[in-house]
Amino acid sequence: MKKVIIFISLALMVILTSCGKKKYDIVTTLYPQYEIAQEIVLNKLSVKPLIVPGADAHHFEPTSKNMIEIIDSSLFIYSSLSMEPWVEKIEKGKGHYLNLYEQLTLIDSEISDDVHFFFSLDYQIEMINLILAEIIIIDPLNEEFYQNNATQLEQELRAIKNDFINLEHHSFYFIGHAFKAIFQLV
Repeated sequence: MKKVIIFISLALMVILTSCGKKKYDIVTTLYPQYEIAQEIVLNKLSVKPLIVPGADAHHFEPTSKNMIEIIDSSLFIYSSLSMEPWVEKIEKGKGHYLNLYEQLTLIDSEISDDVHFFFSLDYQIEMINLILAEIIIIDPLNEEFYQNNATQLEQELRAIKNDFINLEHHSFYFIGHAFKAIFQLV
């Protein structure tokens, strides 16, 4: 009888603790990666950023819940081991892990050593294609849908880049360091 009560108690604990646990298809560390992935998949897959906008990404330490979300996801996207060194401590799950820094074609030597490369429009455009390739691996049935969304996003970013390049007068104001720029027309 005692064994039955213990078994029932343990079974209830497992059921109750697993309730409310949401599995995400894609988990990202930073908002730029989240935004790109979300724009590509729209409502076909679920995407979650671990670090919310405005939070200090440099000192972020994932909770045990975050770790489980990463392990359970089909795709985990992060910037680099320099930006997110805690990634090395995560037990690899069944999903794909995309280290953007390792995959990017780093063309600007000043940016190539900077963990804030994701602020560059050129790198964001390249990140679209890297993230798209991984999304197609985890959900090949919707490849055309994802490709169309990625193409549209890339066109929008190229238009923004061209508009910025074509400004007659511009100056830059940097707050702090690492590309936290506010662009102001003069």
